[in-house]
Amino acid sequence: VMSGQKWYTNNNAWQWSGSAHFRISYGGFDVSQLYTDYYTAGQKSTVKPTNKDAVKANNQGANKNTSKPSTSAKWVKEAKTYTLKTAVKLRTGASTSSNAITILPAGTTVKTDQAIIQGGYRWVRQPRSHGYGYLATGPASNTLEYVKSGAAHTYYTVKSGDSWWAIAQRNGLSMTTLASQNGKTIYTTIYPGQRLVVR
Repeated sequence: VMSGQKWYTNNNAWQWSGSAHFRISYGGFDVSQLYTDYYTAGQKSTVKPTNKDAVKANNQGANKNTSKPSTSAKWVKEAKTYTLKTAVKLRTGASTSSNAITILPAGTTVKTDQAIIQGGYRWVRQPRSHGYGYLATGPASNTLEYVKSGAAHTYYTVKSGDSWWAIAQRNGLSMTTLASQNGKTIYTTIYPGQRLVVR
């Protein structure tokens, strides 16, 4: 006979109601009795039922609808440039309840330094002259719904003997486009080893 098993059953667990009602709550509950020291996946709970706070914390961890923000989401470094496909509110914090600083129209380019997924959206942080602005790039189900990502730049490293014209020709660009997307003019001298954005 296994320890803790009652003499009157060969089962380790016994369901005695599939729709029990309790005075303090609504709805039917599935009520079962466990006779042996069985735990799922070999993990014993460290929470003692007598420790109310621990039980509450344990239950909150399992309950996705708690009002406490999840601490598992972490900001990640992300130096990217996004172009907005739609008008998006720039907010004072990474939450839809944060105040709007301004509404950025579609077509605006936003340079970001960090990103996080929280509150059902993917948020990015934009460094501004006084602190930061936060905007959602889309809902968690489709995190880039509101933006076109311009992160995948192709770089070219300048070699000795290169010119704006030669590099532009090789990449199907005009010299002025190549220079301006690198924040320069065609009269700026380029040096070997310099990296230029070609796409």
